[in-house]
Amino acid sequence: MTTLYNQDFYEIVKDFQANNLKVNHIITDIPYNISKQNNFTTMGRQGIDFGEWDKGFDDISWLSLATPLIDEGGLLLYFVVID
Repeated sequence: MTTLYNQDFYEIVKDFQANNLKVNHIITDIPYNISKQNNFTTMGRQGIDFGEWDKGFDDISWLSLATPLIDEGGLLLYFVVID
C-alpha cells in the first residue's frame, strides 16, 4: 500500500517521530529563500516576494530531522535554488 502525505514537513515529522514511523521516500520542494532584493527580474519587477514563508528558511537544518525517517535503501529528493 502506498500513502502520500502532502503536509507541512515540520508538522508531520513530529507525528512520525512520536510513533517511530519510517518512510521509503521523502520528495519535497523546500522554500527557495528568494523573497528578497536580488538580481532576478521578471514581468518588469526587480526582486521577488513570495511571502513570509519563503524568507529566512534554513535549507540545511531540516535534513537532520528528515534523514532518520527514511528506511534503509530509501530516497530523499529535494529541489533547491543555489544562488
